[in-house]
Order: sequence, then C-alpha cells, then structure tokens
Amino acid sequence: MKSIILFLILTFCTLLPVINAQEVQKELRQYRWKQIDRYHISTGFGIGANKNITTSAQLSIGTGSFRNLLIFDIGIRYEKLRMLKSPSENIRISRIPLFVSAGINFVRWDNGCLYLGGEISETFNLRALHHTEFNDVTTSDIEASKRHASVEGKMGFRIDKWDCCIFYSYDMAPAFNQKHIYETVDYDYELLHDNIFERDRVGIRIIYHFTL
Repeated sequence: MKSIILFLILTFCTLLPVINAQEVQKELRQYRWKQIDRYHISTGFGIGANKNITTSAQLSIGTGSFRNLLIFDIGIRYEKLRMLKSPSENIRISRIPLFVSAGINFVRWDNGCLYLGGEISETFNLRALHHTEFNDVTTSDIEASKRHASVEGKMGFRIDKWDCCIFYSYDMAPAFNQKHIYETVDYDYELLHDNIFERDRVGIRIIYHFTL
C-alpha cells in the first residue's frame, strides 16, 4: 500500500509541471487572441491595366491582421473592364469576381508589416456596353464570356488598418467573346486582336479593414 501511495505521489509530482505548462500556454494563447484583430470586414478599390483598363471596388470578410503571420479573406468584387484601343467604338464589360485570398506577413513592426499574398477567383461577366462613335450605347451579354477563373499574386504593406498592394492578375480565359466580336464588327478586327485576347494585368489596390 505504501508503495502505491509513493508511486502516485511521484507520478503527480512528475505531471504537475506539464499540467502547469499547458495551462500557461493556454492562457498565453487566449491573451494573444484578445490582443489581435481576429476578424475584419474590408472594403477598397483598385485599378489594373495592360491593353485594357480595369477599375474595381470590393467587399470582403476575413481573419488576421498585421500582428499575425497569416491573413485570410473571402469576398466579392465589382469590376469594369474597358478597351483602351478602338478606332471608333469601345466595349465595357461589367463583371463580378468571387475570390479567396491569403497572405503571409514576412516583415513586421509595431503598427504594420510587409506581406506576400495570392488569390483565386471565379469571375462572372454580366454584360457589355457597346459605345459607338455617334455616342450610341447598346447593351449586350453576348460580347462577354460567361465566366472564367482567375489567379493573382500580390505584394504590399499594411499600416494599422490600411492596406496597399501591387498585384498581377491572370484570367484563365479572355473576358471577351472573340467569335461574336469577329463576326459583328464592321472594321478590321486585327486592330482589336491584342485587346480581345488580353488575359493579364498589373495594378494597385487600396483597402481599409474594419475590426469586428
């Protein structure tokens, strides 16, 4: 009986530091989560260009801040894609990407960080507005492709709740319906070849994060 009691005492003394360490780590984790921005709602705008120009506004919800190593967001963006080169007409496409993004903060300081990030999205092209040289405007949902996937890489910095990044975006398919445009334009479509087949763009985006 004495040996059993002695064994239990020794076991308890052995496990006590482990239990205390686990409790301390738990308290530290809880304290750390209280000190950071666990969730946020973000809004912002951006502009990207190549042969065509794209302007956008977005709304997203995510977790993490400049105090964390990783940040995740999921959201929606409204974009206007416009041809920059056209002899007498221009076509503007309205589209909505649904995106998921992630970033890693590789340099951090008191109220900010530098980060690298990536994004994947599914883009729905809603309609095309066709502007002619006579200022006539017609609406078409045939000149735009229905949908396509996109990928994006970005690098930027965060200061408190502000976020500014430079991004490179690539569409898995062109936004324009080439076949329809080739069959309906009344001028040399070679002039629009690069615009219609464009898939990538470089741009800048500015975002503000509201802490929840």
